[in-house]
Amino acid sequence: MLIRLRRRIRAALVERAPMWLRYLYPTPKLDVRAVVFRRDELLLVREAGDGRWSLPGGWVDLRESLGEAATREVREESGYQVRPVKLLAVSNINRRRDGRSMQVNVFRLFVRCELASTSARSIQGAETTEAGFFAQSNLPELSPGRCTPAEMRRIFEHYGEPERAADFD
Repeated sequence: MLIRLRRRIRAALVERAPMWLRYLYPTPKLDVRAVVFRRDELLLVREAGDGRWSLPGGWVDLRESLGEAATREVREESGYQVRPVKLLAVSNINRRRDGRSMQVNVFRLFVRCELASTSARSIQGAETTEAGFFAQSNLPELSPGRCTPAEMRRIFEHYGEPERAADFD
């Protein structure tokens, strides 16, 4: 009787694991940002929410590779087709825009991508309104929380040193 009860309890816990596991054992979220250059200019997208600019990107979906996520985000937010080439950097984002700590860690992964087509299709999502390429000396106002000036410097350093190894903090 006791053995049967233990088995039923264990089966019930396993069945509900995804629900309780996220509260008892929180894990980081993954935010991918695609780094796409055309000549010396970097692809940025204008965020619909605040009208400022950022790298195309967003959450990595379940069962999606990092390259697949970067490709999808670029297509949805800019209309361009790309091929993922290299992981450039990983940042641990653990603060909100207002400086307060977040309940979970977010790892922002920067993936270098090459253009697979020279022209863009229409933007598919509602998150961005336009896309453009910008030189480092002519960057527009960045969307806070999505892209920082320090991250931009880091990206252009990687562009200037193509053999540079991926870095992380």
